[in-house]
Amino acid sequence: MNRLIEQAVKQPITVAVGVILAVLAGLLAGSRVPIQMTPTVDSVVVSVSTFWENASAAEIESDVIEEQEERLSELTGLVSMTSVSQAGSGSIRLEFRTGTDIRQAVAEVDQKLGEVPGYPVGVDEPVIEDVDPESIDYIAWIGLSSS
Repeated sequence: MNRLIEQAVKQPITVAVGVILAVLAGLLAGSRVPIQMTPTVDSVVVSVSTFWENASAAEIESDVIEEQEERLSELTGLVSMTSVSQAGSGSIRLEFRTGTDIRQAVAEVDQKLGEVPGYPVGVDEPVIEDVDPESIDYIAWIGLSSS
């Protein structure tokens, strides 16, 4: 170790050239590293919205959403299902395994919703939409679960 220090002191130009080369290599490497402000997220998400005018959140939950969830829980490749009920409407967010064909997932969701025995009078047909993950800004992606 002492010899290394002695050589560095005796040859300051060599040390300076080495430092300059290291800095230039760092700048060159840094300029070639791709910078992406938002990460690429390859998720397959389908949304189901059902509207029932003048219905309470409890009515939508018990008479519509629970029936839909029962059928949709059998979907192939389903990773998570989240539902929200509010006065006048309910929605279900279905997330599928990465690599699932979105068209096939939407078709299967439509088929499963067709198996619901019957909706109460006044309930509109469910609206099925595929969610484009590129349209969502992921600043922080935090997953919480309870068991």
